[in-house]
Amino acid sequence: MIINFPLLNYVVDINKAADIIKKCNPDILFFFSTIAPSQTLVNRLGVPFLSNINLTGISFLTDNFGTFLSSDKGLNFLISRIVPNPLQQEIEIVNDYQIEFNRWYPGMKYDVDSLDGYINVSLLAYVLENSSPPYTKSSIIKGIENLNGKNFKGLDLKYNPETHEFSDKIWIDKFGDQK
Repeated sequence: MIINFPLLNYVVDINKAADIIKKCNPDILFFFSTIAPSQTLVNRLGVPFLSNINLTGISFLTDNFGTFLSSDKGLNFLISRIVPNPLQQEIEIVNDYQIEFNRWYPGMKYDVDSLDGYINVSLLAYVLENSSPPYTKSSIIKGIENLNGKNFKGLDLKYNPETHEFSDKIWIDKFGDQK
């Protein structure tokens, strides 16, 4: 059974959501909201209730939510992303990202959002470096389309002409002691 609990714009009735979730006694709980209401919901539901539920969410929750669940609450959490984990140095683009990030933001923590931006800008720079002026919207789009099927710094690019995206992979990261 899937229960969809819609939240009105900027109105979050966490108590009502928690009551509905507890009545359902789910096996899996997906978090599709931002970090603040997600943390509030976790606090409202409590660790004893959540300890036997598979918790998962999508990348805009960020690693901070995973750390909140695993380190602060002792819960396991799976997060899906459209970019690799920013700590995965074995992927060339991630290694390049870390070098540039450390150069410009020493001491700061890597994050998915800045890696996503770095990948996008790197792709654009590559297209521009391998194109001839004049640079137009259509020439840039054509250059991006021509990347289809190529490996770009460890990322296999598969261009989808319907969505204009290269993302056909989802990376899963684990927080907590789950196997």
